[in-house]
Amino acid sequence: MKQTMKMQYLLILGIFFMCPLIGRADDGLTAPLQASLVHPAQLYPDNYSVNGLSLNFLYGVNEDLRGVDLGIINDINNDAYGLQIGAVNRVGHFFEGVQLGMVNLVDNDFKGLQLAALVNVTKSVSGGFQFAVFYNDAEETMHGLQFGLVNHAGVLDGIQIGLLNYDEDTKRLGFLPFIHATF
Repeated sequence: MKQTMKMQYLLILGIFFMCPLIGRADDGLTAPLQASLVHPAQLYPDNYSVNGLSLNFLYGVNEDLRGVDLGIINDINNDAYGLQIGAVNRVGHFFEGVQLGMVNLVDNDFKGLQLAALVNVTKSVSGGFQFAVFYNDAEETMHGLQFGLVNHAGVLDGIQIGLLNYDEDTKRLGFLPFIHATF
């Protein structure tokens, strides 16, 4: 048992020491694995992109992501393609994939699935499915389905199901069992 634990610790230490070498050998700004305790205490600086796995024990920041982002607070400065799972997930530009969390934020366009215990917000065009217990927001355009207590879209090209559904384009507001749809 003790021998197995020693091997696990050595493996983890090896990953922490080898990953910076692997990332730098590639192009200097990409890493296959990122590990962060709390930004900026992470293997790579926040201007590195991750093509693989990012583990954020408390809070981690990366430039771009192609892969999986796991942690308490996951923050991508630019584009992300893949899966984010955490309490708070944020993407600074474009996101395509799945976000699972308490709060999911995309500062620009989003394509895919957002599942939140509290809130989903996309500041530009959202295409796909937003499900939040409390609030979904597609500030510019929603192409797809919003399901939550309160749903908002700048322009709706799809369906909203919830207690309060609103889109600024048609200025329609309804109450459950209201299903708001425009195409």
